Amino acid sequence: MDKLWIVVVIITILFIITSYKLLMYKWETKQMSEQLASIIENFGTNELLRTTTQHQGLIKLTKKINQLITLYKRDQQLTDRKEKEMKKEMTNISHDLRTPLTSLKGFSEMLSNPNLSEQQKKEYLSIVQKKIESLTLMVDSFFELSQLESSEKTYHFEKLNLSELVIETFLPFHNDFEARNISLDIQENNTAFIWGDSKATKRVILNLLQNVLRYAKSSARIEYRDSEQYIILKIMNDVKDFDQRKINNIFDRTITLDESRSNGLLGLGLHIVQQLVINQKGEVNAYIDEHNDFVMSIRFCKFHDHSA
Repeated sequence: MDKLWIVVVIITILFIITSYKLLMYKWETKQMSEQLASIIENFGTNELLRTTTQHQGLIKLTKKINQLITLYKRDQQLTDRKEKEMKKEMTNISHDLRTPLTSLKGFSEMLSNPNLSEQQKKEYLSIVQKKIESLTLMVDSFFELSQLESSEKTYHFEKLNLSELVIETFLPFHNDFEARNISLDIQENNTAFIWGDSKATKRVILNLLQNVLRYAKSSARIEYRDSEQYIILKIMNDVKDFDQRKINNIFDRTITLDESRSNGLLGLGLHIVQQLVINQKGEVNAYIDEHNDFVMSIRFCKFHDHSA
């Protein structure tokens, strides 16, 4: 009889313990459910699921749920940032296109004036031509960027003399540098052979030279460095009132040093440079050196003659 009572007591104790654990499990699950509802309702906060449970299954579940919440919030923040960038970009593009179009409309109306002299007509036609060229450059930049970002652009790699490409690209701009009183010192290097795409490399150099023309104060220089894997092209120029806060975003789309965008520039030039260099397995970065000069450093893959 005593043994039977002992068994009954043990069973009763086990029942009480099990019932308590089940009640606690149900209560903790309810608490987690209420927390999740609050997190969903206020998803913009950094709130995560919290629990004081000792149940290993619930602890693992809480960790997994928090991982999902963190990943989802990170993805949502990235999406929100891209949407803001897109809105800003569309605003900038609208401004960049509207400015020359408005100017074209104004000059076309002025050209219809029968009282204009032949000299005035020539001047206005010259301005209209420049505005059309500016618009064409914008459209070409948009098209090239769309190709780069859609992986439609193909590359034909070959041995290239980087120094010759720099000289070849610079010559058409010689008069522009003189007109702006910008002295350009180009270091010669007949051993700067790289492995790259000719058209893409020329476009990189072209965009960088145009950047110098737009922002150099009075002088610029081009140098080469040689490393085991790369030929490093450095293009340096003095600048006026450079905002160093922009240096980390210099390759972003539509970033331009001209905040007013009064010069009609899209800011796509350096972004295209970055994409073309990266797609050729190179590296590019920008910084201000100890002389307060703006420096663009581009690493092109070095040509290695394996037949030697």
